This record gives sequence, structure tokens and C-alpha cells, in this order.
Amino acid sequence: MTTAREIKVVVPRADTYEETVVSFLRRAIEVAQAQGQEAHIALTGGNTAEAVYRHWSTYPDQPKPPLAIYLSDERCVPTHHSGSNHGMVRRSLFSNSLPAGIRMVTPDVSDPRSAAREYDQRLPSTFDLLLFTLGVDGHFASLFPGELNSLVQSGRVAVTVGPPPFTGRVSLTIGALHTAREIVVLARGRRKGELISKMVSESPNVDDCPAAALLGYNWVLDEEAASAFNEAVESSILGETIHR
Repeated sequence: MTTAREIKVVVPRADTYEETVVSFLRRAIEVAQAQGQEAHIALTGGNTAEAVYRHWSTYPDQPKPPLAIYLSDERCVPTHHSGSNHGMVRRSLFSNSLPAGIRMVTPDVSDPRSAAREYDQRLPSTFDLLLFTLGVDGHFASLFPGELNSLVQSGRVAVTVGPPPFTGRVSLTIGALHTAREIVVLARGRRKGELISKMVSESPNVDDCPAAALLGYNWVLDEEAASAFNEAVESSILGETIHR
């Protein structure tokens, strides 16, 4: 018999979803900078994340320096390619022009294997926040089902294989999770809610469902995802489900 795992859930109103995610990011940055440090965050790809960055870009005091932005994963395509997470973050958050004091630290995917080693060396000892989105197949970053057992010796960064057309990837691994002060996971839609319910109630092996490694961290869901929760999830939520 499996035991349900705990999960921290925030469910904002539909019109405040992006604002809620931005509040996590801003708070993590402010805490680091209040200690006189450069803040270190890793951003992720996907439509849900892109909508968050576009919303964040409308703030008069959009990301403040000193700040280093890393990527949770990157596809092996040029930055100007529509499939590049680096390019998407620069376009949606900064209109392609980085403000002074803000830098993006990203892998050179022209040579993935050397890029993974080099990127691992450039990562901070501690991230102030890691942002991820949940895939319907249970992946996050570019960690896909069936890959994790082969990555146990890969440190914090690995070369992975994703679905076509972007098969070559460079991704943070589960090893990077232990270096983060805070982790936030985004999920929208009923199919994602059903997957979360399955992860919480069945506790799948992370090789079969990598996102199971993210249970216990902060999840920001929309109401449609939360509507798919079963009793096991409802009883495993830490604190209240918050509607802002």
C-alpha cells in the first residue's frame, strides 16, 4: 500500500495567476538583494511561463539588479530560434534588451556535452528560486520519463533527449533541486491536475514520472487543475489552498 505524499498548493483566481507567480519571483529576489547579494533564479520555458514573464515585464520595477538569470533547460537551437528558451525569456521579459546589472547565464548548446559540463561549473552554489512547469507526461525542465536512472552521475546538469523536433537538450537535473532555497512549479488545466492527483496518491518512481521529485515544494495551479483533485490530494495539501 502506498502512502500519499504532501504537497503545497496555491490556487489563485484566474485573473491573478501570473501576478501570483511573479510575487514568488520578486520575493525571492528581494530577500537575496536585501542581504547585499546578487539574486540567482532559474526560469523555465513553456506557454504558462511565457505568460508570467510578459506580465512581469509590465511592472514599472521589472526585475531589479543585481540579478543573474539561469535556465532550467535549453533546446539545442540558436537563440533566435522560436524554440529557444533563452530567446523566449529575453523577448517576453526584456524585449530582447537586458537592463544594466542583469545577466543571463545560459549553456552554449552548439556543443551540448561540453556545454553541460561548462554550465554546471557556472551555476551558483545556491539558487534563490527555481521555476518549473509540469508536462502532461510527468516531465519537468527537460527531464523526461525513463531518463533519470541514466543521469544519476550527471551532477546538476545533463544532456537529455526530448521529443521531436527538439530532441537535443541541456537540462538541470534532480541534483539541482537540493541547491535551491525555493522551488515553484506551475500547472494549468485538468489533465495536469489529474497527473498531480496520481503522483500524490500513488507516489510513482521518479524515473517513470520525474515531476514526482517536486512534490513537497510550492505548486501554483489554476482552478481547472485543482478541480481534478481526488480525496488523497485534498488530505495531503499542506496548509490551505489559497484563492487570491
